[in-house]
Amino acid sequence: MRYGIAVIAPILGFLALALTGCAVDRGPLTFPDPMALVSPSPGMAVVYLLRVPGEPVEVQVLVNGERVAKLARGTFTAIALAPGRYELLALEPDVSMPSTASALTLVAGDRRFLYTAVPTRGTEGFGLAPLAGAVVPVLKAGQVAIGARRWTALSEFDAQGLFSVLKPVGAELYAP
Repeated sequence: MRYGIAVIAPILGFLALALTGCAVDRGPLTFPDPMALVSPSPGMAVVYLLRVPGEPVEVQVLVNGERVAKLARGTFTAIALAPGRYELLALEPDVSMPSTASALTLVAGDRRFLYTAVPTRGTEGFGLAPLAGAVVPVLKAGQVAIGARRWTALSEFDAQGLFSVLKPVGAELYAP
């Protein structure tokens, strides 16, 4: 079958536009500078508490049962603590969601990084969805909680990566 110029020209024009439209010189790839970290005061330790991006709920941060911060989605804070053993808890407003206490032992000069998240696993299944006046089967993917919210240690390098997408919030209390 022969195609005329009236059919081929718009197709070639669209392809040329699509292939060159993304070819913009944006310069070299750059990364943000690492965030300046708080140094612990003499005889103290600093603990950075981070939220995993994408978790929608706000959590209350408790250290030894005392509320020290409130972390909304996409935030982090730093708290100063004296050397010793602490129990950290991150509570959600929905008290039906369990939270597991995490033990933390600090010595003077420590700088630690912890994030809180609910462990999940991916799920897949089939469902039905309307499409153009018909109902068609679709694959559904999601996440299911498989445990209680807990604090997990991470490296300074990983924390710096999260800092680039999180916002700092002030702690309401610096524990002695």
